[in-house]
This record gives sequence, structure tokens and C-alpha cells, in this order.
Amino acid sequence: MSKTMSTEEFVTRAIVTLRDIQNAKAVGKVSKKTGKPIHPSKGIHVVYSGLNAAIRSYYGKDTDVKSTLADLETAEVIDIVPAKGGPRIFLKGEAGDATERDYTGEKTLAMILASATSQGSRPMPAPAAKSRAPR
Repeated sequence: MSKTMSTEEFVTRAIVTLRDIQNAKAVGKVSKKTGKPIHPSKGIHVVYSGLNAAIRSYYGKDTDVKSTLADLETAEVIDIVPAKGGPRIFLKGEAGDATERDYTGEKTLAMILASATSQGSRPMPAPAAKSRAPR
């Protein structure tokens, strides 16, 4: 296969095309986990979308997808956001809050502590005891 597209053009096209397909499939569906409607996404999962395989098919099986995407992030073409099973990628500037996740837990801790002080020092209710089913 002749490589007529640069990696920048290939990945940009992939994001736009695959997210449109993914979003079309999600119309009217609800999350099994939360029961809430699934909202359209501006990004794609590198592994689950098949982008890894597509890049290797187009540029050769020895292509290092991770470094290719890292180069595009450095060139400010895409944003990479860590996710379960592999990263999600977005066109630059479209990731929004996804790039600002707090992986250290510091923001979460600050919100919890701020919540405790705003509510006074009232004790939290004890968690309900879990009953174990007989074996």
C-alpha cells in the first residue's frame, strides 16, 4: 500500500471519522453502568477503535504507534489522555476537562476537605452493614 498520507493527516482523519461512527452508534443508547444517556465524544480510544491496527497496517507492522502519537502530541496536533486499556486521543484543544484529570488525588482530597469544613464537623453516617449471602 502506498503511503500517501502523513501521520498527521492519517491520525486527524482517523479521529474525525471514527468518532463520527462511534457517536452515530451511541445515539439513543444509555450506559449499562449508570443508566444515563451516552453523550457524543470528541475523542477515540486508540486500542478499542482499531487505530493501533490501522496505523500498523498502513505504515508497516513494525511502526511504533506510541511514539508516533507522542510525536503528534509534541507537535500540538493531538491531545493524549490516559484511559483504561490504552489512551484516548483528541484533536488539539478538544479534550476539554479530560486532560485535567487529577491522577494524584490532590484535587479530590481538597474537595472532600472543603466539603467537611463547609458542613461543619458533623459526623458522617456509618456505612450500612453488608449482609453476606449463605454459601
